[in-house]
Amino acid sequence: MTDTTYGAKLQKDAQTYAIQTRIPAGCVSPDDLERIARVARKYTIPLIKITSGQRFLLVGVEKGDIAAVRAELGDLGTGSITPGVRYVQSCPGNAYCKNGTQDSLHLA
Repeated sequence: MTDTTYGAKLQKDAQTYAIQTRIPAGCVSPDDLERIARVARKYTIPLIKITSGQRFLLVGVEKGDIAAVRAELGDLGTGSITPGVRYVQSCPGNAYCKNGTQDSLHLA
């Protein structure tokens, strides 16, 4: 039997799930923001939260929509909610930050 909720976290209502995105170094393009918003509207996801780990959490996903939401998010939909190191926090690096000493975005 395949677990169709893998990586999605059951919410307090015990009916909907949260899906976390993958956003390396907390940087996202306008196209990615539009994709996240389009998916949220299409699947009537009521809340998108910016996490302390510089990712987006789509809250209120119906169980039957999890696979489709992940598929439409593409590479953004590969975040994980399990314990462990999952992200790198960084300034924008020397390309954008006056105090940046390295190209930190490419390190993330």
